[in-house]
Order: sequence, then structure tokens, then C-alpha cells
Amino acid sequence: MTKQTSKKKNKQNIFLNIIFLIGFLVALYPFYVGALNHFIDQQRIKTIQKETNQDISAKEARMQQKNAQLRKDGIQPGSTHFLVPLTKSMWY
Repeated sequence: MTKQTSKKKNKQNIFLNIIFLIGFLVALYPFYVGALNHFIDQQRIKTIQKETNQDISAKEARMQQKNAQLRKDGIQPGSTHFLVPLTKSMWY
């Protein structure tokens, strides 16, 4: 009789431990999911940052080539084409 009660008690302990573990995992769900999402977001940010840096470098190189061509042709970047002096009537 004691073997049956000990087996039954052992099964109950295992069942209660499993229920406790499930409850514990459910209670901690927001924390480990938040940490996982943060990790995934950081990896995505690193990937996007690398791509953006490469794009910026390529665009800067193209702009420098274009500016060099403009200097060679005699047109200065940033110079105005409007040679008309401003008068008061233009402000009103």
C-alpha cells in the first residue's frame, strides 16, 4: 500500500511541478519576449545602418564627381543664377 501511495504522490509532485513551470513561464513571458524582440531589432538596425552607410558613401562619391565636373566647366556649386538685385517691391 505504501508503494502505491508513494507512486501516486510522486506523480502528483511531477504534475504540480509541470503546472508550476508552465505558470512561471507564462508569468515571465513579457520579459523574455521583450528581450528577444530587442535583440532582433538591434540586428535589424545594424543591417540597415550598414546598407545606409554604403548608400551614403556612394552618393557622396557621385556628388564629388559631379561637383568636380561643375568646377571644371566653370560653374560653381551653390552660385546663384539670379543676378537681379532685390528691391522693396519684391518683399511685399
